[in-house]
Amino acid sequence: MRKFLDGLYGAAAWLAGLAMIGILLMVLLTILSRLIGFSAPGTDAYAGYAMAGAGFMALASTLKKGEHIRVTLLLGALKGK
Repeated sequence: MRKFLDGLYGAAAWLAGLAMIGILLMVLLTILSRLIGFSAPGTDAYAGYAMAGAGFMALASTLKKGEHIRVTLLLGALKGK
């Protein structure tokens, strides 16, 4: 079961990375479309969906590795014995 979950977390992290690249491309498309003078409707909404998806999909992998900021702060505060 652990192996399956680790694979699932890794796949979700990759999908989160792809979503972030998609956000970048949509923002660049919006900027370029304004400069050139054509319209790219809906890209802001899709970028928002991709941002929410990226944040959600990256959570499991981030928490498993202990890299989430709140986890890091907690571990730093619990140093001692």
